[in-house]
Amino acid sequence: MSFWFNVDVLEGGNYVVAAQNLNILGENDSTISVFNDVPVARGKSVSANTWNHVAVTWDDATTSFDVYLNGVSVGSSDSAATVMDAGWATFNLGTYDAGDNDNNIANSFIGEIYDVQIYDNVLSSTDVANLSNNAGSVIPEPATIGMLGLGAVLTLLVRSRLC
Repeated sequence: MSFWFNVDVLEGGNYVVAAQNLNILGENDSTISVFNDVPVARGKSVSANTWNHVAVTWDDATTSFDVYLNGVSVGSSDSAATVMDAGWATFNLGTYDAGDNDNNIANSFIGEIYDVQIYDNVLSSTDVANLSNNAGSVIPEPATIGMLGLGAVLTLLVRSRLC
């Protein structure tokens, strides 16, 4: 997952992302923290009125869970198996569902969220750096890259037969 956020006011408990076993929230001291049941990256400084890039990667096969802030690794864990084990019943951007069918307004994010991307493959540190350095860019899925390669090969074969 990758996204940009620009916080107007960073207060304790303001959720940027809230999902099953993955929470990214503001703390009282102008920092953000990322939790996967336990803190993975805690107290990472961000400034108000500044765009910041966050990427979170997890690999169910190796149970690795990595957090990046502005292209730099800021935390990791080996408990990624719990991130998606039961699927995401809810995925909230900018708020937190207290489980009472009513969003908790006190925990709402105050700012902007931009360019949310969710991938079905594990992003490498190079992929994350590219996303962080190029707002609005995307990392092609491996199948897309394979299809482009196949298309190029077929084009060359057709051209060689026509000549």
